[in-house]
Amino acid sequence: MAKPSRWALVLSCLAALGFAIHGFSVAPDIVPVHYGLNGLPDRWGSRLEVLLVYLGIVGVGTVIWLALPELLRRAPPSMINLPHKEYWLAPERRDTATAKLATWADTVGTAVNLLLLALQRVLAPGQAGSPAAPSLAPTLLVLAFLVFTLGSCLWLARSYRLPAAHAPSASD
Repeated sequence: MAKPSRWALVLSCLAALGFAIHGFSVAPDIVPVHYGLNGLPDRWGSRLEVLLVYLGIVGVGTVIWLALPELLRRAPPSMINLPHKEYWLAPERRDTATAKLATWADTVGTAVNLLLLALQRVLAPGQAGSPAAPSLAPTLLVLAFLVFTLGSCLWLARSYRLPAAHAPSASD
């Protein structure tokens, strides 16, 4: 049975794709396709263009997040860079190392999908044909995501510390 983090990634992908398809069905023919730092649209295009790019980003991105653990499992150790890799990539611990990466990849992939879903939801009012009023919401969402990403990378690095029994002592 799949882990809850794996289910969260798949469900966030389906939610983002479902919202995109719904948005496509109700959007006008011409929609904003890019926003400036001020939160206002700075390029317009067809709703099909937006849908195809969004489906590509969410779909391909989710496949990559799902594939990361298998890539770690199959890659030769010389191609992998992680803390204490001699310890973690030993045959008896490689499954544990892969499981740590799988949980991280599922969590970050879910966060990416939810960020894209939230941004699409926040920016959707600008699709009514006239630019939306400038808003801090997209900027705040991206900043929150950056803080989350930094925290998750720190968690991942810390999770690959050596166990106390294997850590070098001060006398070494």
